[in-house]
Amino acid sequence: MLLRSLVIATCLCLVAVPTAGQADRPAWSEMLVDPDFDPELDRWRSDAARHEPAAGPDGGPALVVEGGRGFFGTGRSRVSLPLVTALPGERLSFSVMARCPDGNKTIAVSIWSYDWSAEGADGGHWKSLGATEADVELAQGEWTRATVEGDVPQAADSVVVQVTHRGRQDVVLARASVTSLSLPPGAAGPDQSGTLTLGEVQALASRLRADVLELRGQPFEQTPGVLLVDRERYRRMGRRGVEAPQSDESEAVDAALRLLGLLEPGEGRMASRNTELADEASGHYDVHANVVVLCGDRPRLGLEPVLVHELGHASDEFAFRSWFRLLSLPVGDLDGLLVQNSLVEGSATVTMLAWIDREEAAGRGGADRLRVLEELEAQRAESVERLAPYQFESLASPYAMGVAYLRGVSAKTGQSWAEACDDALTSPPAGTAWLLRPAAIPPIGETLTLPDLSDDQRVRRAAGTLGEQLTAAWLGRPRPTIGRLQDVDLSLWTIPASEGWRADRWQLYGEGAGELLLLV
Repeated sequence: MLLRSLVIATCLCLVAVPTAGQADRPAWSEMLVDPDFDPELDRWRSDAARHEPAAGPDGGPALVVEGGRGFFGTGRSRVSLPLVTALPGERLSFSVMARCPDGNKTIAVSIWSYDWSAEGADGGHWKSLGATEADVELAQGEWTRATVEGDVPQAADSVVVQVTHRGRQDVVLARASVTSLSLPPGAAGPDQSGTLTLGEVQALASRLRADVLELRGQPFEQTPGVLLVDRERYRRMGRRGVEAPQSDESEAVDAALRLLGLLEPGEGRMASRNTELADEASGHYDVHANVVVLCGDRPRLGLEPVLVHELGHASDEFAFRSWFRLLSLPVGDLDGLLVQNSLVEGSATVTMLAWIDREEAAGRGGADRLRVLEELEAQRAESVERLAPYQFESLASPYAMGVAYLRGVSAKTGQSWAEACDDALTSPPAGTAWLLRPAAIPPIGETLTLPDLSDDQRVRRAAGTLGEQLTAAWLGRPRPTIGRLQDVDLSLWTIPASEGWRADRWQLYGEGAGELLLLV
């Protein structure tokens, strides 16, 4: 997202999008990316399904779940879809039209909840929290609406809706919907004047996906979906991410940053104050579900470039697995995390800026879009300025430094900006010391490795790197002003005392009053 480090979202109001010939269909919920089983989106996951463009009611699109194709030897065919914006404690209704052409049939519709931070019974890194399921009888050839209601457990961080059936007959599905039944009193959607509706966003996304494909030259392996939500749900989703439990090593990294004064006492890297930024964020890309979530209270001219930015993330993820590479870095490698995040955000941002330039050159108001976007980002900058030093560095710098680095590399090598993005995401710079100097990259010498000094008194809890940028922040470098992305001065993010790349290793030993931080 613009503020992609936060994973937040959505809309407590339901946005109805009428479809020709389908006046009787229920309102579409913001939680369902693909209610009509659109083959272009292909969001539904199945081991036995095919799209049929005219097999639904009134000749609409449908999904045929084939019989006799049971998963894992169970004899049950299934189709499922993750609900990116469902929240813990919410009561949901999942509904879908179903028909069996070849006989009477029983199908099961269900809402499953999972905790991906817990260890499951089989030792895997997720735990099923159970499901609410309803069996529905289908009479041969007749369309029947199958519905199930269920509560999302408080411990859930993932929710999936699913349809399953046994036997060899096919089942045809159409017109799915997911509705929240637990809207708070007085909840209402955003003022829609000057903003986009869900239908407009979905149509716009289809056009902008083609624009991003042309600009980046990278096909989408799977078409990214788009959801439109309101500010309250967006804020609550951010809180859900902040409150997720951390590993012992991750908590130790927070402790090290507090000892360095880069976090406030009692605060973590995902401190609850980060959720304040959800009031200014416009959207994000959910890499796990391949879905862009946009906040519907943003003006049209500001939301369009944000959608290009997020589609740029999707394009890069398919080509380079950039976010999964970031997640695979050691949790204590703070320097490496800043580099990878800067490349991820920088690539998506230069794609967005290139799109804005092209719109302006074509007389389609690119300058107006940039002006509105800069006004929105100025609001965000005020919240970023209030953050602790580490949060400021990790949230404010990736966009600015990423854009400046990629443009610097392009100017030095003669590559196009897209080629510079490709090379950087394929072979990232070794640290922020390189990121800060795209025109004069320092040589890589011998790396420094600290031994484990654990003894009977203290045990090493975590270790990692700070890098030049965080070392400069620790030494008191003034915070650069967050300004125009076109005018970034990388020299403002470092100071002479932090130059270099070797003396930035740290280790944390002991706990509580006995904590000892070793910094070399």
